[in-house]
Amino acid sequence: MGYLQYLVGSLYISLSVIFTPIYVAVIVVFLRHSKYRRLRCYRLMIQLGISHCLMSVGFITAGIASILQRDPGNIAGTGAKLMTACIRVQTGLNIALAFDRIKIVCNVKIPDWTLTALLVFSWMLAITHFTLLMSPLSDFPFHPSSFAPKYDYSKPFSAVQQKIGYFYSLSVAFTTFCLYLFVVLYLMHKQKKFNLNGANFKQKWILIQATVRFTSDATVTVFYHLGPHFLTPSVGMAIAIVTGYLVNYLVIPTVLYIGFNRTLRREMFARQSGKELPKSSVLFALSTRKT
Repeated sequence: MGYLQYLVGSLYISLSVIFTPIYVAVIVVFLRHSKYRRLRCYRLMIQLGISHCLMSVGFITAGIASILQRDPGNIAGTGAKLMTACIRVQTGLNIALAFDRIKIVCNVKIPDWTLTALLVFSWMLAITHFTLLMSPLSDFPFHPSSFAPKYDYSKPFSAVQQKIGYFYSLSVAFTTFCLYLFVVLYLMHKQKKFNLNGANFKQKWILIQATVRFTSDATVTVFYHLGPHFLTPSVGMAIAIVTGYLVNYLVIPTVLYIGFNRTLRREMFARQSGKELPKSSVLFALSTRKT
């Protein structure tokens, strides 16, 4: 392997070590302030952030196994299983967040128990997914020589579990994007009807966020599950797919939060410097979001 194992392993580890603490800091801000905790959308974002940060365990252990070119104690294999379970969680949480946006922004009557049931289903699906992978019926081991995990088709349920996960992730991601598109169209209609100029940025932000998330989710999902059927399997493609997952779940959410939420960015820096953000700024930010 030469230097490749060190380059790939360092890439997995360094990106995780750089972006996970920043992501954790975002979650801490949401947890510390009641103005965030009392809103369902931020409670969902907290759960999303936790599931994303847990994935860093899989990427860091993958980096260690890549450098060593062996998986001591099956730590990378277990980390890969945890990562796929977290993907199942975040898929359900994303669509729950989209339904919450429709309920709040578009004033659509959606019973609270529906969103609660969706959350419970998402976490139970993830636990079931992880438990099955840890059983003799299915497996998702990490292969240090190819720098990526792969389903073990010698196990009776591996292929079925992979197909179910693929169709679930892609279909729910597409549905989530359609829900956000509905929100944007509603805001455009409302802006045109009532001549509300202030809603323009909100439309762009919602559409940009939904488009980026759907595009990144769909790209890594399709490439991982269908790429080997259309492209010649190679080490380079495996590295690109794992790196794509890392960027999708650790880098992009962090950049979106920090880059596009000025109030959150100020609160993070204020916390580090020991200062409190003026309440007037906080109230203004919340009043403009209403979510």
